[in-house]
Amino acid sequence: MRPEAVSKGGCVAELARVQAEFPEVWRLQLRGLLWVVMVLGWTATGLAQERRVPLLIDTDLGSFLDDAFALALVVASPEVELRGVTTSGGDAETRAWMSCRLLSAVDRRDVPVAWGRPPQAEGKVEAQYQYRYHPAVLYGRMAKPVQDDACELMYRELKARPGEITLLVLGPQTNVARLLEKHPDARPWIKRIVVMGGALKVGQHGRPPVEPEWNIASDAAAAKTVLASGVPLAYVPLDLTHRHVLAPEQRDRLFAAQTMLTQQLQLLYQLAHEAEPALHDAVAAAVAMQLEGKQLEGKQLEDKELPLTRLEFSDEGLMTQQEGKPNAHVALRLADDKFADWLVERLAGFGKRTVLREPTNVAGLVDRGGLPRRVHVFEDYETDIERRWWLAGRVNRDNEVPPGSSRACKSVLTLDFDDRQGDHGSLYSAVIFNPVPGPPMGELTRLAFRYKLEGTD
Repeated sequence: MRPEAVSKGGCVAELARVQAEFPEVWRLQLRGLLWVVMVLGWTATGLAQERRVPLLIDTDLGSFLDDAFALALVVASPEVELRGVTTSGGDAETRAWMSCRLLSAVDRRDVPVAWGRPPQAEGKVEAQYQYRYHPAVLYGRMAKPVQDDACELMYRELKARPGEITLLVLGPQTNVARLLEKHPDARPWIKRIVVMGGALKVGQHGRPPVEPEWNIASDAAAAKTVLASGVPLAYVPLDLTHRHVLAPEQRDRLFAAQTMLTQQLQLLYQLAHEAEPALHDAVAAAVAMQLEGKQLEGKQLEDKELPLTRLEFSDEGLMTQQEGKPNAHVALRLADDKFADWLVERLAGFGKRTVLREPTNVAGLVDRGGLPRRVHVFEDYETDIERRWWLAGRVNRDNEVPPGSSRACKSVLTLDFDDRQGDHGSLYSAVIFNPVPGPPMGELTRLAFRYKLEGTD
């Protein structure tokens, strides 16, 4: 078939020519063959148009909010085929359970999640820990991490799709370095590694002097291993990411969507303490998609702002440009500065608006009464000594603590606790307290609380 006979019309014209030039016996066979070629051509074109970016994400979700926004962006992007999520950093197992909960909330239980085994970079999940210690997890209503170590999950997925998968690294590079060292045969299977990390001209807060960026500095040895691996690399440094934050107006617009995805982000925002979250990792996720040629509604990287250069890391994690053979691309600028608006629009448009069902098990007040005849235990529940006590509620930092108390909790978004207060199709605002172990005290166990209601009866 001639090159010009590619379109449907061209195929039909070519078929007519063959029919005129060949005997009947060949004409029938070639007619079938040409129509097969034509159908296969249409199919291949359709597959090429629908082809998505296979992506593996390695994240330290739970430290700051940008990891959650990055994972949400990937989930909400039809351009991406999410092949798996791995977690790094201290409390990597907790981070894996948090990832499972977010993915389960948006019906992505199919995505395997694994955590990196110790040793890992230092750091604990602090303010957002409650996202794991919740009935959604404790009652098995969500997917669970797989048994494999993070690098084994990466290895299995890469082996299944050699040369196709991009690794998006949003935290310390411990797991990726471990993969490269333990399975050197996997190196040619990685299409590209995109790293959110490093800084060329700015410090941690987007201003000079230059400082080692956290993701690199927390495991500088791993960063060096990845840089020397020979795998195609692209870095998204603070020089680009610090420019993009979620302003209050954008935050309110996002949370007003009230989808299951935006409610997960709203809950994590309530638990954390970032008034205007930086979007470092979300920018890196967008860059990973753009490097595959995906047109993200005007957010295409400018080619001149993605230079190929030679990078080196010091033992402290300081990123520098050096003379010599280039070893990495560095993303320095998006096409415009409206990334946060675009992100809000995409996240808010993913999924349906939730409708909260009326409560079905409304509790009434009980007279406090006196102490029972026998006291088994008396315990102070105004601490975090046992994280499973407080399953929903953020410790109040506004100094609104009642007289005689040492703590107070503000309500946060939560799923139903015991299948009696609502449904699992939405989140509602509440404080959930689970005093266990708690021996029975008379016929009816009673707990006394002081509470203040705003915006409700």
